[in-house]
Parts: sequence; C-alpha cells; structure tokens
Amino acid sequence: MAIEATTFFDWASNQGVSFWEVVYRNFTHPGPFGPMQISNSAQLIPDENRLDLLLSPAQFGLLTGLVLLLFLRHKITRWREEHSHLKMTSNADIRRAAYTLLTFLEFLALAPLLLTILLIFQLYRTVIGIVLKHRHGKHFKGLLDGADVVWAIEDQNSRGMINIMANVDEPITHWEGNESSMSAEILLTLRKRISSRLMRNYRPHPKMFWKRNVQLGYYFWSDQSDLTVEDYIRYMDTIPLSNGKRFIEQTQLRTLLSKINNRHLPADHTSSWEVLVGKQPLLDEQRNVLQYPILFRVHHSLGDGVALMRLLLEAIVDKEIPSRWKHLSKLKILNIDYILKQQKTADHHHLTAGKTMFQSIWKRLPSCDDLATQRDKIWRILWTIYTAPAFFHDVSRRQINYWIMSKMTCLFPETILRKILKSAHSTLAISNLPGPQQMPRIQGRELKNLCFFIPNLGTTAVGITLLTYGGKLQLGILADRAVIRTEDEAHSILRGTVEEIERMGQLLDEF
Repeated sequence: MAIEATTFFDWASNQGVSFWEVVYRNFTHPGPFGPMQISNSAQLIPDENRLDLLLSPAQFGLLTGLVLLLFLRHKITRWREEHSHLKMTSNADIRRAAYTLLTFLEFLALAPLLLTILLIFQLYRTVIGIVLKHRHGKHFKGLLDGADVVWAIEDQNSRGMINIMANVDEPITHWEGNESSMSAEILLTLRKRISSRLMRNYRPHPKMFWKRNVQLGYYFWSDQSDLTVEDYIRYMDTIPLSNGKRFIEQTQLRTLLSKINNRHLPADHTSSWEVLVGKQPLLDEQRNVLQYPILFRVHHSLGDGVALMRLLLEAIVDKEIPSRWKHLSKLKILNIDYILKQQKTADHHHLTAGKTMFQSIWKRLPSCDDLATQRDKIWRILWTIYTAPAFFHDVSRRQINYWIMSKMTCLFPETILRKILKSAHSTLAISNLPGPQQMPRIQGRELKNLCFFIPNLGTTAVGITLLTYGGKLQLGILADRAVIRTEDEAHSILRGTVEEIERMGQLLDEF
C-alpha cells in the first residue's frame, strides 16, 4: 500500500530527486503537493521551450553558483576600494591602529564626564538666555550661535573683520581740481540705496542693524541701536599730500588700510558693518583714469564671506530695470514680485486643500537616495567618533574641528572660550571666495579690482585670499609685521603664488 505524501518536501523525498531537479520539474502541471508523477514508460514530447531540455540540474546549479561568485567578487572588490585606507601595510600602520583603539577606549571611559560637563554648560547657557531676555525684553534677539561666537572673541590688535576693497573709475578729463563730485555722488548713491533697500519699515535683513553685546559671559544680539545711514556710510580718512601732488599713491593707500583694518566699528564696535568712500583718487597713468577706493568692512560674526559678499553687492549695485517699467512697477497690480508671491500663495493653498492623508504620509517617506545618504552619514559619524580621540585620520580632524566650531563653542562663557581658542596655534589662513562673474555697477560705473582680506585672529600671522571675479583671479594678503616686515616680502609671496599657478597651467596644457 503506497503512502501518499502529505507535504511538498515529503513528496520530494519519496521521489529521490535533488533540490534543483525539483525546481526545474516544477514547471510542469502541479499536483496536490508538487509536480505530476510521470511513469518510466512515458515518452517526453520534444519541446524546445522547456527548461529541463536546456540545462541539466548540475549545469543549472553550476551556473547559479558562478553568478553568485561573480556578484560576491564584485562586492568584495568595491569594499576593498572604498576601505583601502584601512589596509595594514607596515608596522607603523599596526601601531597607529592600536593607538587609535586605545585612545577610543580611553574616550569611552571619559565620555560620561565630558557629556556631563557639556550638559551643565548647555543648561547654564539656557539660564543666561532667559535672564538676558527678561532684562532686555523685546530688544533681546538671541544669543550668538556657532562660529559667530568664535569671531566675536577678539583682541585689540586682531579683530574679526572682513575688509572688501573695490575701485570705481572716472576719466581724468572729468577731474575738477582738488575736489571731485565723483566721491560725493558715490557716497550719496550708497546711502540712498542702503536706506531704501535695507533700512525701510520692513527690513529684509534686520540682523545687519543689531548690536553685538556681551553680558554675563555670553554674546547676544540687541536691536537697541540709534545709528543712522550716515553713521554706517562715511568718507574715508584723508591722506596728507605733499606740495604739488593731487592724487594718492598705492603705498599710501595700503598704509591707510593697515590702520583702518583693526579700527573699531561704529557704536563702540557693537555694530557689524560700515562703508568708507575715498575722496582722494589714485591715478592710473596707463589707462588715463582715476580710481576711487571703496572699502566695505563687515564683522565676521554677521555671517560667512559668501553670504556677506552677495548681500552687500545686491544692496548697492544697479538693478537692471528698463526705464519704461520703473513707474509701472510701483503699482501693486503690475509689480512682478507681488504677482509671483500671490500666485505662489494661491498654488500652495490649492495643493494643500487637495492633498489626502495618504499623499502626505507618502511624501514624508524617505526615498532610496535619502536612505543611502543617511547610511553614509551615520557611517562617517561612527568612523569620526572612533578615530577622533587619536586625531590620525585627516577627514576626522576636519569634521571634528567643524563640529567644535559650529556646535560646542557657543556653550562656553567668554573667559573659557578665549583660553580654548588661544590654545589653537594656527599660523596661516587661506580663504577662497567665488565672486560674481559679471561686473556689478554703481550708477553705471563698474566695480573693479574687487578683493577681500580675512581677519587674523590669535596666533594667525598671515592670511591669503583668492577671489574669482569678472573672469579674473584676485589675490590678497594680510600679514603681521612681526612675521613679514615689508611690503616687498608680502608681494614676493603673491608673485610666487602667481608663478606656481602659471606653471600648473602649463603642465595641464602639455597633457
């Protein structure tokens, strides 16, 4: 009496067939628990489309194993390429890995104490913020955050100022003796534009006009400022000229800029910016034009260099509006900005009304790219945490420095933070700033020779800047005279930089 199979695996066991044979025979008509039984005397009908005639079970298994082997080989190769820096090639690498592991274990032992200290300072900072808000009321605009606090920590001889220099040209034929109306025209234009674009009732960037104060050991913003546009935008200091000279020279201008570099800003250095317009021009004999200097001085705590450069240029340069539209754009119904804003509000209301709960939930779900990005981010964080105590991995050092600058510095009071910053012995700073590729204009006149200078805080003695502007590369250097004593030495550094850039260009052209 035959015993009927009760499960698919029982049937396969009774038939005495391999797993791959069961798989490929399963393409026939199925029975109760598997393929139909075929008698030994039955004749198979030739069919070119049947899988069992193309591959035997052994061949099918060999092919599948080969595919899996190639897949694993590809994955292992990719993993080795991505983690090639982890390869131990010498005893030094082994000692470095061992030291990193030991320092990480030490960090784990000290982590509870460090976290407790950070939480205490975070709580203390929150309490100080509440006290200052109660003391100043609605004029309190919050504590300084992130790297803004770092730039607020200053010394008398090194202030956190970004100085941006530019020139406006005028033909020498327009020169009218010792006094020129050109500088007065520039000054009046800048005051009108700053007043109308940034100082109206609704201020698009109110932080520009806040005061930077320090009380109870923490820096904070306040809007208690009585400064006017005349306080922010003024004439540059006058340079004494010898008899018979009408124009200043480059050396005289650089000497004046060196003095202005660390000068206080208005309101006893509590404001964040100022603009100085030069009354005395420089003479460019090759082009037969006069160059009027304009100096923009911005405190670094107000923002990063890219944002500050863009904000200043948008606030002072000409806006290309055809003359026939100037009057019509004042009408609300024909104002393009107003129409776009109303259209955007209407579209947003329409989309919000038509959304369902399922669509809202589906939109919030992360995509595959988002999940991959989060995975990479978590991996970098874990690797940073592991290697940070030893400071061996360059990427970890950059990430740790950025995290300390942006997150931790604002927790400590001024006295402690000043000591922490002075322990960092940096001697050279380099900054690269992408500027506008089109020449901005003021009253139709181009702003030329745009360059900027970064602050040298603490032990930083030399600051080199690179600015791409109008298809050109502008280089600048700001140095401490204790390290670089003369202007000729500073110019030799810039000349050497230009020569190296040209040499690199020649090498690239050869390839």
